[in-house]
Amino acid sequence: MQVRFLGLRLIREIAHHYPDLAILEHSPTKPVLIFVSSRRQTRLTALDLISYCAADDDPKRFLHMPEEDAMAISGTMKDKALRDTLVFGVGIHHAGLDNADRATVEELFLNNKIQVLVCTSTLACKWGEIIISVLMFFIPWILS
Repeated sequence: MQVRFLGLRLIREIAHHYPDLAILEHSPTKPVLIFVSSRRQTRLTALDLISYCAADDDPKRFLHMPEEDAMAISGTMKDKALRDTLVFGVGIHHAGLDNADRATVEELFLNNKIQVLVCTSTLACKWGEIIISVLMFFIPWILS
């Protein structure tokens, strides 16, 4: 899989106004990591992304498992934002998550059950070379 790095200005404009379109254009079916600068940014970016999805014809386009399974898994999450986003196929990952929540999100993403993971640099430290096989967006200042 080819990793594509886009200009930060372009990504900022596309992702700020149409985050789902940026993913659909550059990685319509492949895994996507969106790196942000803080825990707060993971939540805000993921919630912003699902708000665009909810208004679309196919709001669950990033979910690649039965919706019932996603609802069941989502119900076990301690983090409220994660409960809200998982059912749309969007996860969040940062150091402040409960260990069980973090492990579940990692497993779902690695098994292609969710397509999008909004994360901080803690994921890069943990996964290292695994992340070279997905499209990555670096959006350090979006929604600040």
